[in-house]
Amino acid sequence: MYVCICNALSERKIRQSANQNGPLRAVGEIFRALGAEPECGKCAAHAVAIYHEEAARQTACA
Repeated sequence: MYVCICNALSERKIRQSANQNGPLRAVGEIFRALGAEPECGKCAAHAVAIYHEEAARQTACA
């Protein structure tokens, strides 16, 4: 499912980035790790929530 239409970022891409980059906090850091920048901002809260959820899951499994 696409989370960010402006940057064509899917939920899968966001989760993969969290697995590769570990916990990042700021919206800008997360988008940079994905090779993108927030544009309209409508997806930011949802994208960050997915990223943090996956990073926490990886930390708990480690």
